[in-house]
Amino acid sequence: MDKIGKTYRNLKQEDPANLSARDKILRTAIILFNRGGVHTTGIDRIIAEAGVAKMTFYKHFPSKALLVQAYLEDQENACFLNMEHFTVQKSDDPTKQILGVFDFLEYWFKDPDFNGCPFAKGLSDFGEDKDSPEYQQVSAYFAKYASFFEQRLMKIMKPAKVKIAIPQLLSLVAGTITAAMVSGDSQVAQVNKKIVPHILESV
Repeated sequence: MDKIGKTYRNLKQEDPANLSARDKILRTAIILFNRGGVHTTGIDRIIAEAGVAKMTFYKHFPSKALLVQAYLEDQENACFLNMEHFTVQKSDDPTKQILGVFDFLEYWFKDPDFNGCPFAKGLSDFGEDKDSPEYQQVSAYFAKYASFFEQRLMKIMKPAKVKIAIPQLLSLVAGTITAAMVSGDSQVAQVNKKIVPHILESV
């Protein structure tokens, strides 16, 4: 994704020659994890493609788990800081902000690096240990998404209806991401965006 968020630093778009060793490692991990997943990408490959010594790698990331945590933090920042551009920076209207989520999704789907949601994958990748920092990051990500919708829904409907609408919107977002990954069609975001008013009107 492009550098849209005010403070999001997109390492993928920076010249590796100008990066610190830590940023080179993280940049490489972001690219490889997005392509092949966290569990199937080994440390040796990351070290080789980052062009750093093994000692340098472990100096900055003493374990793969810490690198994964840094990766998840980066991906969360990429999501919410960029989503802000299509929502709160576009309109003060809560309904338009909810609709803007799907404009953000379309933008994300056009990223050549898009290969599904790392947090949805994280539910299975880290689900065996729900106390792990990685699983906690995954849970926090979905809670943040739910909170985004809740804050806006509370302005346009009664609390009892908000509880019904939140899981419907989250399901629509998740389904949209899956459909885009399977079909390779970014326009699925705009197609599903048209469903949002029906959800808001039917609850």
